[in-house]
Amino acid sequence: MKILFITRGFKPAIGGTETYINELYDNLSKKHEIICIVHSNPKRKEQDNIFQINSLKTKNRTVSFLHFIINSIKIALKQKFDVIHANTEISGLSGIFIKFFKGKPLVTTIHDTGFIRFNPQWSWFGRASRRILKKIVCKFSNKVITVSPGVKNQLVRFLGVSNKNIEVIPYGLDTHKFNLRIRGNIRKKLNIKNKFLILFVGMLYPKKGLEYLIESLYNLSKKFSKFKLVLVGMEIYPGYKQKLIDLVDRFKLNDKIIFAGSVSYKEIPKWYIASDVFVLPSIDTEGLSLTCLEAGACGKPVVASTILEDTNAVLRNKTALIVRPRNVNDLTENLLKLIKNKKLRYELGHNGRKYSENFSWVKTSKKTEEIYINLNGGKN
Repeated sequence: MKILFITRGFKPAIGGTETYINELYDNLSKKHEIICIVHSNPKRKEQDNIFQINSLKTKNRTVSFLHFIINSIKIALKQKFDVIHANTEISGLSGIFIKFFKGKPLVTTIHDTGFIRFNPQWSWFGRASRRILKKIVCKFSNKVITVSPGVKNQLVRFLGVSNKNIEVIPYGLDTHKFNLRIRGNIRKKLNIKNKFLILFVGMLYPKKGLEYLIESLYNLSKKFSKFKLVLVGMEIYPGYKQKLIDLVDRFKLNDKIIFAGSVSYKEIPKWYIASDVFVLPSIDTEGLSLTCLEAGACGKPVVASTILEDTNAVLRNKTALIVRPRNVNDLTENLLKLIKNKKLRYELGHNGRKYSENFSWVKTSKKTEEIYINLNGGKN
């Protein structure tokens, strides 16, 4: 079977949606021929089956999206394939046109429902547009994949998507890559051998609630000073990183916070192992946080907002301590609780490792492949 992937993010880029499509590609390309249409990346090696679309140098997200959609359609019309898989609703819009021009079935993965809660990343028009886009893409997709029951329920409740048209297939996890036996020299490299290391891994943008984390560390520093926060990830929302830097300056936390930037995915496990706790204080909807699962697989306790609890990425008081979104005091108190209680850190990390073993990219890929086969008339 020949499959067309449409995805703006692709290896070597890292992030939840990128890791998802990267792992599907690695698993399914062993058996099927896969063509990819992706955003260009200077670090990516040229491959005959990967078509790259140059990113526009513009701050206008709508123009950037339209540029990708139009060019992906042009490329796809020249290719032969049996099934289309669009990663996110932006790619799904391209997929709709390609579906009708080529007469091939469309599968779209919706990772989250960010239009529901207020998000400073989007204006009211942006949120309304995103909502309409998701609804259109879900309507015209032959099958919609969501990564958690929570996302499925929201699509049914808020967009009226048919329950029968949605398949829940959780993210997988490679527990061989993420485990307790990994060794690295991250602490030595950062010169923080004896500090309590708080880690964040992910894209730097408003949805992640990092400004509240920084403020909570100002409060924490009054009670405990031997800690470091390391932020691993690239900025994808213009101006947000500078906002965080300004906050660090304002609270005089320059010696306690490290912006590590983007790190290759194969190196990420070493950062988890080096840490004492992983924190994800999201303030807007998430799909299924891979980073929480990855941290757990490495035996690390997690502090996460209730938004992550809704996705099944963490279990309250079993793999993680749960805080309210935007609640600085909750963050401070729970981080301090873990700093003081080594036994609790061990218990949460131990449970996190066991819980992570329920997730497998092989299972995720197999279930996705079954959808392709059904839509392709049973042909493998």
